[in-house]
Amino acid sequence: GYIWWYLCRQPGLSPELSSFLWKMLLDFLSTQQKLNKMGATLSPTCKLCKQVSGSLQHELLDCNLNDNTGQLLLTTLQTHIPSLTAASLLHLEFSILEENMHLPATLLTAVTLSCIWKERTTSSKVRAYQVRSELEQTINLLRTTRFASAAANLQILIDQMFQ
Repeated sequence: GYIWWYLCRQPGLSPELSSFLWKMLLDFLSTQQKLNKMGATLSPTCKLCKQVSGSLQHELLDCNLNDNTGQLLLTTLQTHIPSLTAASLLHLEFSILEENMHLPATLLTAVTLSCIWKERTTSSKVRAYQVRSELEQTINLLRTTRFASAAANLQILIDQMFQ
């Protein structure tokens, strides 16, 4: 079924992160490729690296000016979901993940990718320390709620991601 529907609506996910995930899943993010198709830009190439088509996968995961954060996210999640690909990550295909890891994996994905997206649209380069800082803030917030166990699992994922 549609596990992404459940993952986007989980308690513990902020409205902002939930909204970002919906936009990503429904292909509503204005990538260079999409803007070019609509006639809003002259070129479909990535506005940061200027080497590859600015597809969603490139802009969030593959661009070499993302400080490798998208690839770190994918590699980290692949330790828990070995069959996960870049495309399946962008569709939140986390069905084989244990249920207690749904919120931590979704938060790791949402915070990382929304931070990458925000940085790409406001500056020229993503920095891994900024992504980690956003993730740490999310953990600190979770620890003060009924999602403390999710915070502990998210901390494990972050430690794996930035080891």
